[in-house]
Amino acid sequence: MRLQATVVAVACVVLAACTGKAVRTGVAHEMILPEGAERTQVEDKQQFVMAVPYRQPLPAYPAGVTAVAAQLPVCVEFVVGEDGAAHSPRLLEGVPDCVAASQPGITPFVDAALAAVAQWQFFGAGMCT
Repeated sequence: MRLQATVVAVACVVLAACTGKAVRTGVAHEMILPEGAERTQVEDKQQFVMAVPYRQPLPAYPAGVTAVAAQLPVCVEFVVGEDGAAHSPRLLEGVPDCVAASQPGITPFVDAALAAVAQWQFFGAGMCT
């Protein structure tokens, strides 16, 4: 049986063109259950394995993205489907330290992050017995 998992990814990128330094990138993953989702009890002899990314291109930020915007983390929510694809990526708002769509000049940065996440591929989550 394959499981669908909701995953939150936080990406933080510093553009070399803006800083004059080497590009630093980082992507963190955290699985969260949507509100109202059914929880499965894991028995002692079982182990849950979270979806693992194997294709994770970073955003291609457009020219003109401000240095400030390039340093802000973007929190993206999406569903890892049975096919391993990232489905329905959307900006996750209201999370401390993450960008908000209302921030001036952030739209091209968010659009690039969402386009990159839409290309991510995962090995599906599963239950080992």
